[in-house]
Amino acid sequence: SGRDVARAWVEVSTDSAKWTTLPPPLWNPPYTFTVQPSRLPAGEVWLRIAAADAWETRGGSDALKVIVPERKK
Repeated sequence: SGRDVARAWVEVSTDSAKWTTLPPPLWNPPYTFTVQPSRLPAGEVWLRIAAADAWETRGGSDALKVIVPERKK
């Protein structure tokens, strides 16, 4: 619910401390994301949405824990 959002993106973490960006960012609303499970590591994973305005002031959502199943071989 930020104002003057310039771009938004998904971030992923396996320990909820170190976050990695899942490209690509979205530059135009509505900021709706679909994350393919194949792009995530198996096991317990944390996801959050981050955003920045034109001045690179950043903000983010609360983190959401999801369980990604092991991939079948």
